[in-house]
This record gives sequence, C-alpha cells and structure tokens, in this order.
Amino acid sequence: MNEKHLIKKILLINPPSIVKKSWVEGIQTFPLGLASIASVLVKNNYKVEILDCFIENYKRRQSISDDLYRIGMSDDEIIASIKKYNPDLIGVSIQFSIQYLSALHINSLIKEIDENIITVTGGNHVSAAPETIKKNTFDWLIIGEGEFRFLNLINAINTNTTNLLSPEIAYLSDDSHLPDFKNLKIEYIKDLNILPMPSYNLLSLKKYWDMGGGSHWANMFITRGCPYNCVFCSIHTIMGKKVRYKNVDNVIKEVLYLKRELGVNEIFIEDDNLTFNMNWAKDFFRRIIQEKLHLKIHLRNGIRADKVDMELLKLMKKAGVIQLAFAPESGKQETLDNIINKHLKLKDVENSIKMANKVGIYVSCFLVVGFPEETLEDVKETIKYAFKLKKIGSDDVWISCATPYPGTRLFDNCIKYGILSKDNINYQELSTMGTVIHNKWFTAEELKNIRDKAMHKLTSHRKLQVFKLLLSNPFMFIHKIRNIIVRRI
Repeated sequence: MNEKHLIKKILLINPPSIVKKSWVEGIQTFPLGLASIASVLVKNNYKVEILDCFIENYKRRQSISDDLYRIGMSDDEIIASIKKYNPDLIGVSIQFSIQYLSALHINSLIKEIDENIITVTGGNHVSAAPETIKKNTFDWLIIGEGEFRFLNLINAINTNTTNLLSPEIAYLSDDSHLPDFKNLKIEYIKDLNILPMPSYNLLSLKKYWDMGGGSHWANMFITRGCPYNCVFCSIHTIMGKKVRYKNVDNVIKEVLYLKRELGVNEIFIEDDNLTFNMNWAKDFFRRIIQEKLHLKIHLRNGIRADKVDMELLKLMKKAGVIQLAFAPESGKQETLDNIINKHLKLKDVENSIKMANKVGIYVSCFLVVGFPEETLEDVKETIKYAFKLKKIGSDDVWISCATPYPGTRLFDNCIKYGILSKDNINYQELSTMGTVIHNKWFTAEELKNIRDKAMHKLTSHRKLQVFKLLLSNPFMFIHKIRNIIVRRI
C-alpha cells in the first residue's frame, strides 16, 4: 500500500437516534464505547474525531413514521461534517437494534461522498446479530469488544495483513471470508487495566450538559461482563459472562480526571454488576470518600438486590450515591425462576429497598411484562407488585414491555413460537415502550395498553410524591426530575 493510501484519520459516528414519539423527551446518548475505542487509537498515534449525530443537533426532530422520530443531525449536516474532516476510515456504532436502519443509512451517505472511504460497524446489535449486516453495506464489522480489534483492523489494512485478523473481524465484501457467526468463540479483554481512559475530551461535553439542564455530568463503565442469563438480555454477546473489574486505583484516576480536569460533578455509572464483588465495591466507595470529591453518583442501570448489605449502602451514601436501581423484573417468583431465569428472590428486593430507604438513597425499580409464556393474570400480578414496591419504599417504578432483542433467548423463543419471522423483522419496532409479543391470552396492542395504564397510575402517584419531596428536600427534588426524564432505551 502506498503511503498516500495509509489510514491516518478516523471518524467514529454515533447515528441519529430513532425513538418512539411517546418517549421523545426521555432520549439521551453518551457514546462512551466510541470514546474508549478512540483512546486506544489516539494512544497509537492515529488522529480521531467523534461525531455524535444526536447531541450535535438534539433539538431537531424528524417524523419518519406515524410512531417514530429521528432526532439529531440532518443528512446534509452529516455529509458536511464528514467532508470537512475528510477521514480515511469511518466507524459507525449500532448500539440498539432500533438504530440499525439509521446506521445503514449513514453508511450509504458515506459511500456517496467517497466510495473509497472504508466503513466499519460494531456495537451491541452487531455483536448480537452480525448476520443482519449484509454484504455490500459496510466494508467490515467487528464483534465483541471493539477497542483493540478496531486498532488491529486499521494496522492490518495499513500493512496488507488483513488475512491474519481474528474471526471477530469480518470483511463483508467477500462471502468466502465470512466466519461462522453462530459458532464463533469470542475472546474478551482479560485485563481491563490495559485500556487507557476513554477520550472524554473528544465528546461535546458542553452540549450534553446543556441538554441535561446544566449539570456537569458524565457516564462511566467500571466493570464488564455478566454471569447471569436473563431471557431478555444480550449483554453477554459483547461483554462476556465473566465479571471483570478495573483496579480501584485506575478507576479513581478516571474519577479524579473527570472531576478536576473536566469539571464533572455528577457521574452515572452504567455497569450491570458494579456490586457483584461486594468487597471490591466497598473498597471503591471508601476511596471515593477518602478523596472528598463531593460528587453526585447514580447507579441507574440496576444493581443486584442480593448483592448489597447495610455496610455497602452506607458507604454508597457517604460517597455521594443519590440514586440506585434494582431490577426485580417480575412480581411473580415463578416467572423469575422459570421464564426469566433471573435467579433472584423477591424477598431480597424488598429487603434491599427498605435498607436503601433507611440510608436515604433514592430507589428506582424496573419490571417487565409480556413474556410469551405469561398469562394475563401473570402480567396483572407484576403490575400489582409495582404498587407494592411503591408502598415498601421504591421512589420510582418503571414497567417495560418484554422486547425480543437479537442475541437473546427471548428473541429465539419468539422465532420458535412464530411471533417473529427471522426473515422479516422490523428492528424499529423493537422498543420497550411497545411490544411485538402476543399469545393466546393477549394481543400486542392489549399488552401495551395495560402497561400504559399502569404507568399512568404510577406516574400520577409519583406527581404527588414529587410535590412532597419539593417541600421537604429541594436538592433531591432536582435529581428526581432528572431521573424521570432520563430513561433507558
């Protein structure tokens, strides 16, 4: 390869967000995965920029169907940004299946600008369903953790050694090079401490802060992996089943950088299993206390209710944790055990909520209804349990519809039951605000209506609670409002 054709400049793109119109106010992005990939590339002397098409024009809303909005930059704005930077290679993230068509569209725009620009895709959807990325769309796809695979791909292209790449990196322009995705054994980063700190400086932090009401916030991932196998979750396809931790010292360095160098005062820890090793978690929060950082910390993605005790909750409170979430998922123990495979006791959820109340930490809970095996009575039992959780002390309860994302056993079950056809899936319908699941006890529309009515009642109760909170604790009131509008997709 001649010098003039070497890859030197890389652009990483987070596509515009596709969301249900009923949930447009709750949308948020923070492409931490792209920032982590960028940090590895920068360390290896590549020039990198990140283009988050959502945040760069988050006030722009384009109706793309009766039920969906596209939020973010227009095509013309995206094209202008690409031309201005003039990259040699572009990586496009597909974190959620609902963004799949948006990402394909971005790729087509890139190829219209210059068909010689190499395009790469990765992310949760790609790792869970690589077969959906068809030939003659992107040039390459990456399965699993992307940091070093992305670097290896660029180095291999620059040295004409792509034939030596691992099977997690697939060349899409030649069918003979495609691996057997179904039987692919994915390798994961054994030691997370070899990863440099994410390139937060490449993100438009001020725009995220303006969108969030002015608070100087950032997201963090500290651990990776989940040993559990919940029917609706595909996190193991990209993160693996073994929980891996960064050293507490390295995490504290990152926190100090966010606080002292970037002015961050509020951190959202997005881990699925932060407290899986309770001793590690206690050491981490003790260090936060020792540093006297005066941070506000959210554990909003959910921690195991059976992986906390009073000592840990007190340390969390003292360290600045103002909100945490538990995910009982169902109000029926049989559903948890036999359908979801959660391996969690509802009694542990209830006890942990009560402990968190005593400590003074704001508690959210997540529930899911509408699994193919559930009856209407099962659904109603979970909704009834939502109100029980409120009485016990959960400040907020969110009910989602079961959504069959690719890479999950729920997806496979829906194919088996004939609910989905693998050859004709509308990925833009895969949203927890609605559902495609139906059975002999309920239609998809009936399930959605039941869920919506329950959430309306829960929200009405919450309005009274918010008013009381405003009178008693204005500081926590501000954060409650933030938690209401920031939702998981």
